[in-house]
Amino acid sequence: MKINSIWTERARDFYIDIAKYFSIIAMSVLYSFIIFGSVFIYYYLKFLQWLPPYFQTESIASFVITLTLLKTSVRTFLKKADIIFLMPAEKKLSSYFRTSM
Repeated sequence: MKINSIWTERARDFYIDIAKYFSIIAMSVLYSFIIFGSVFIYYYLKFLQWLPPYFQTESIASFVITLTLLKTSVRTFLKKADIIFLMPAEKKLSSYFRTSM
């Protein structure tokens, strides 16, 4: 079995599981999310119009996005048994981890 096919298979399985959870969430809170999201967008746009033109929104937005990305973990799809079974293929795993990035 090739290293890239392992990553592809695990990513596909992960996204299938996540899709199940998102469908359950969407069925229960979809309409509430639409209503609250619409209200939030309306007041957010009003807030942006209220800000003075010289206000540095780009700097603040880039700071918030940077903090969010720093807190985000990299998903490698590794399992506990990989420590034992993939150890002989350690030198070939660079493409596996590069794909995870």
